[in-house]
Amino acid sequence: MQALNGIHEICDGTLDAPLRRAAQAVGKGTAMLHALERNGLISPHEQPILAVAESNGALAQACDQLAQRYQRAATRWRQLKGKMLMPAALLVMAIILLPIPALFAGRLALNDYLLRTVSMLLLMAMLVQLLAMLIMHWRARGTPGWLTRLARLLPIVGPMSHLHQRAEASERLALALRCGSPVDDTLKMMIRGEHNPLRKQAFAGVRKDLGAGAMLATALRDHHLLDATGFAIVSTGEGAGKLDDSLQRAAEIEHDTLDGRYGLI
Repeated sequence: MQALNGIHEICDGTLDAPLRRAAQAVGKGTAMLHALERNGLISPHEQPILAVAESNGALAQACDQLAQRYQRAATRWRQLKGKMLMPAALLVMAIILLPIPALFAGRLALNDYLLRTVSMLLLMAMLVQLLAMLIMHWRARGTPGWLTRLARLLPIVGPMSHLHQRAEASERLALALRCGSPVDDTLKMMIRGEHNPLRKQAFAGVRKDLGAGAMLATALRDHHLLDATGFAIVSTGEGAGKLDDSLQRAAEIEHDTLDGRYGLI
């Protein structure tokens, strides 16, 4: 309760309402992690991992790692928005300026020009707002399978989607293992909390392969959750008894590659 109130005091105001609702729920006896999830402050797949961390005394470490993940995602989102400003500005200028020759030549009435320009600008603003809302929803609840399939077919977005999927899978596994969760329990939590059917299928396939006696690194590679470099790192760490560290290292390499791709957009 004190922690929630403390966060409420230092946040920029965007989380005031959900934090207040979460604090009220905790005050009425709801477990803190359940209150945070119900108010959208943590995702469904993070709640069980944090619960394991809390029971094993590693909640602070788990929250710190999640905070780093969210900070990285926010940085990428700012980069992407910054790169979209110039195309958006050019589109706005085109909407405003292109009809002007027809306006001065008398082929377009002033009222028609104003109506057309304002309508197109409003439509553009509505589409941008809708896209932003969808992105925020998908970031919180998972990307739908059809969108993931579509993204994988695109020349630039496809490889970045694969990179993001591999990095996130390795990072989530590393976090859960560091919190004291066994591998099988971790995979079950990831399957239950995953909304994307393609990733859910991949995690289920990894768990099935482990049940058949496969090594984790091999199962992750066979289901496209590790590339060749990640497989070498994780298989070495698995043999040395340092699975969580090797998974985190593989995730960091994927994140570094992904950051480089974002920089080239």
